[in-house]
Amino acid sequence: MRKTATDDEVLEEVAEGVFLSQLPSGANASMQFARVRPGGTVPKHSHENEQYGYVLSGEVVFVLDDGECAVRADEAYVLAANEPHGVENRADEEAVVLELLSPKRGTPDWSE
Repeated sequence: MRKTATDDEVLEEVAEGVFLSQLPSGANASMQFARVRPGGTVPKHSHENEQYGYVLSGEVVFVLDDGECAVRADEAYVLAANEPHGVENRADEEAVVLELLSPKRGTPDWSE
């Protein structure tokens, strides 16, 4: 068994106002924890992983090729593999998100 804390000491700023921590992963999937400050933005990108998420608090807006989708606290989402998406926090409070990626995510560009 492995465990990881999600306190501020393990979070890495990966985009303006976006802090991420890679959580323990297994053979087939990986998890990450994110804090997105008001005004925080993840530029549009895509990856080979399906991405499942749950917003623990706050709200994020996904910017997609076919529009936008707000996801609020206590709501879940899924992004298909290779689906282009960006993320913005347009609210006045921090958003906290837990995500699962499948297949397991390799080392992200931002952590090299």
